[in-house]
Amino acid sequence: SSGINAEYGTEGRELCSVSSNGSLSLHPLQLQTAPLRYSHPCELTACCATSDNTVVAGSLEGEVMSMDTRNLSQPIVSFKRSNFSVSHIASDPANPRSVWCSQRDGECYLYDTTVPEPYPALSLSGGDCEPILGLAVSERTVLSSAKDRVIRRYKVA
Repeated sequence: SSGINAEYGTEGRELCSVSSNGSLSLHPLQLQTAPLRYSHPCELTACCATSDNTVVAGSLEGEVMSMDTRNLSQPIVSFKRSNFSVSHIASDPANPRSVWCSQRDGECYLYDTTVPEPYPALSLSGGDCEPILGLAVSERTVLSSAKDRVIRRYKVA
């Protein structure tokens, strides 16, 4: 080891991953730091870490859960809007404590992790739409791609 710290801008940053065996791993991006782990009884399909010690994960069975990164033993909030799997979770650049969630029934909504009642702050599409396969978020724009091969662009205030 040369003794040179090759890290830049990694302090306080984390990489979140989920797997089909129901495990969520939170990897702090600092050298020699062990990942934090959470086990869920069903397959986890999406996750996103926010900037306020919160990680949000979604399951194959449609469950969305918020967890404190300092204690992954159990979710702080858990809710289910439908039985369709959560396909994507993306952070909202305009509000670092909120995430955009999409589900395979076509639903796309904004979830505020600071609110104890898990109701969407904003819903862009409902369960009667094509399954959402991709989700991208920038400042005030949400893009979703669906099974019908249409990319939808939403401007949010």
